[in-house]
Amino acid sequence: MPMTQRHLALASVVAMVLALPGGDVQGQGRGIEDRQQMRAIRDTGGTLRLDGRLDDAVWAEAEFVTSFWQREPDEGEPATRRTEVAFVFDDEALWIGGRMYTDDPASLQAYRTRRDRNTGSERLLVSLDPYLNRRTAVSFGVNAAGSRTDWFHPEDNVSNRDYTWDPVWSARVQRDSLGWTAEMRMPFSQLRFTGDEPAWGVNINRYMPDIQENLLWELVVRSEPGWSSRLGDLTGLQGMRGRRGPEFLPYIAGDLRTPTRGPSSGVVTHSEARVGADLKLGLGSSLTLDAAVNPDFGQVEADPAVVNLTAFEEVFEERRPFFTEGRQLMEGLGPRYFYSRRIGAPPHGRARADSVEMPDQTTILGAAKVTGRMPGGTAVGAMFAVTGREEARTFDFPEGEAPLPGETPTPGQAMVPGETLVPVEPLSAFGVARLEQELGESGSTVGLAGTALSREAQPGLSELLVWRAVAGGGDWNLRFGGGEYEFTGHAGFSSISGSPEAILRVQRSSARFFQRPDAKTARLDP
Repeated sequence: MPMTQRHLALASVVAMVLALPGGDVQGQGRGIEDRQQMRAIRDTGGTLRLDGRLDDAVWAEAEFVTSFWQREPDEGEPATRRTEVAFVFDDEALWIGGRMYTDDPASLQAYRTRRDRNTGSERLLVSLDPYLNRRTAVSFGVNAAGSRTDWFHPEDNVSNRDYTWDPVWSARVQRDSLGWTAEMRMPFSQLRFTGDEPAWGVNINRYMPDIQENLLWELVVRSEPGWSSRLGDLTGLQGMRGRRGPEFLPYIAGDLRTPTRGPSSGVVTHSEARVGADLKLGLGSSLTLDAAVNPDFGQVEADPAVVNLTAFEEVFEERRPFFTEGRQLMEGLGPRYFYSRRIGAPPHGRARADSVEMPDQTTILGAAKVTGRMPGGTAVGAMFAVTGREEARTFDFPEGEAPLPGETPTPGQAMVPGETLVPVEPLSAFGVARLEQELGESGSTVGLAGTALSREAQPGLSELLVWRAVAGGGDWNLRFGGGEYEFTGHAGFSSISGSPEAILRVQRSSARFFQRPDAKTARLDP
């Protein structure tokens, strides 16, 4: 019977205008045309050592800033405790040194926590806008116990934080009779910039929980939701370019499995070995190529245990480094067209038999992506990935000879009549691309995005999975009035193709519920 094809398409258009209120707090709230400036100096002697002590010779020459203002509790008032921060750089990294004075060092609140979990401790944070686009920024910092935190601001909003940004950087702290000191080293290879910027956007934040005081070097009042557009300027880095030499990381891994009970206890019933590699290569000064062949995610933090009692799919955070780095360049305003956790997910198909060996994950045969921002203000993000066919091994035994529940067949039973290979996932290809262009001095943007999925038509799976899906759209963020106002919107579409049975499953899924009685804009039609 020939395969039939049906299409399901959706389109949406959304637009809105946001007025961003400004603030004037006792003359200290600075406007975007009155930014503070600080200057970084070069360590020409190579004296820097990361120990948190600030006793290297270059720190004696560095230009420390000391003017900090309260964001909380008394907005616009000078800080009640002294803070000193300076920036130094060498050929490899940007260094930040801070001296934080306190009234009673013995009562300093400092708790060692996991990364990105250092709440309740006194901390020092730095925000940078290396592109100076006044739209995005990165923030990183350390608390008084040495625990680090970092995140990415995908838009000009202080509350919008992406904690999946995990650069490789270092920090050390020391406590003494005056308070504590911090030294942070952020490699230029972990930051994206062209080297042609006249300055970098910068701000410094110190939080003191014992007196509930939150300080900023460049004051951004609480009524102001913007962040990147309100940063001060870090000068002295002109002409500095990040060193992005090729990185090649091969690996070999394997596993052995043996039952812990039953007649096969202690006998290896399954063995597997795999090899692969990751590659990172700079394409000029602006773009980065990442490639992976059979990537290894064995060191990735596991997902939290979730008991889902609803009809809706659980959406997990992406933790795999290949997919998290540069992810913001493939996401825009509006719908989330691209969900990377679908790549390499557990197989969709199921098999039934007396005993089933099911693969845990779909193998990623290869993946590559190009990300970066061109000097003309064009941001590029594109990725392509291929996952392989997966099959489950099933065993049916004569009555009375089947193994106990949970027991694996013995080696002597392998490849005997009754063993069957059942397809549970077809060969699949995933693609996503996005272009975004900056316009004007206010940092307006216009973007286009597209995604595609293509699956091999395979017997037994064509009724379960659609074989082709395309989605995409455009979005815009037009800023005017010096960034005080924004006009944002998006328009998008989606289309899927597959057998009537697969289309019906999609329409009846909890993501759509086209069969519900109150549906007005859609109808059940496979």
